[in-house]
Amino acid sequence: MIKVKDIAYVVYNVPNIDVMESFLVDFGLSTTLKTTDTLYMRTGNGLPYQYVAKAATKSNFVCFGFVAERYADLELLVSNKLATKIEVIDAPGGGYKVVLEGPDGYIFEVVHGINCSQSDSVRAPLIYNAGTQKSRINKSQRPPKGRVDAMRLGHCAFTGSNPLLTLEWLQNTLGIKACDYLVSVDNEDEILGVFMCCDQGDKLVDHHCLFVSLSNDIRIHHCSFEVQDLDAVMSGHDFLIKCGYQLEVGVGRHMAGSQVFDYWIDPFGMRIEHYADGDVVNNQYIHKKISGTPEGVTQWGPVPSDKFFQ
Repeated sequence: MIKVKDIAYVVYNVPNIDVMESFLVDFGLSTTLKTTDTLYMRTGNGLPYQYVAKAATKSNFVCFGFVAERYADLELLVSNKLATKIEVIDAPGGGYKVVLEGPDGYIFEVVHGINCSQSDSVRAPLIYNAGTQKSRINKSQRPPKGRVDAMRLGHCAFTGSNPLLTLEWLQNTLGIKACDYLVSVDNEDEILGVFMCCDQGDKLVDHHCLFVSLSNDIRIHHCSFEVQDLDAVMSGHDFLIKCGYQLEVGVGRHMAGSQVFDYWIDPFGMRIEHYADGDVVNNQYIHKKISGTPEGVTQWGPVPSDKFFQ
């Protein structure tokens, strides 16, 4: 078993990469490279791409990319007959990858050696004055309006025929472990979904890099990009509304992971999220069971519709 460090990218098929590029730029990403059939979009974290769009007749999800700590991890996956042979990546930043097929046919690419640039500069996080603690003194709060920068790809959610078997495969293959469980309101032993994080020991990681929920309809649910803070979520929300894009649900705060969320529908019907203020965890975290109802997964804000959970 290896232990991947983080989610690296997602790959989608889309009918029109020009339309997708325009949307993703408004969503806060930047173009690294666009060819006749492939679009590479980056965030501000230094990776040359975190969203790849490939020209196709219809939109669908292609694969997840995860970062391995060492080249030897790729060799281990191949030697254990879990992955295809090591390939040189023909994309910005180069590097190496192997390809694995997981439960329900999901494809995972594990990469190493992609050349990164320096992270982009973004505005500093805002200083908030709480009711019981005042940290901003003799200064005003003036966050900028308009488009907000996507700082990094944080996580993806998808459906699975058996979340516990998916967890077992990911833990045994990539070292991704359970963080919290979504359970039936009538029976806590009935697992409806699993939030999973990278296992990096005492190093802090996102509360979840993946979430799998129980369904017979096997598909991607959403990919999610972190922005700086609550005001960035709100500024992005207003900007995307003015651009005429389709809001699904937001702004609100999740129960699992605590993220302030804002979900949108891209031009080809796929969900994509801005989030801020998510939990970070390490090996001291004790997992929780969370009620898998629309109200149970939402701390405040609009409660997602039943369609959101299908």
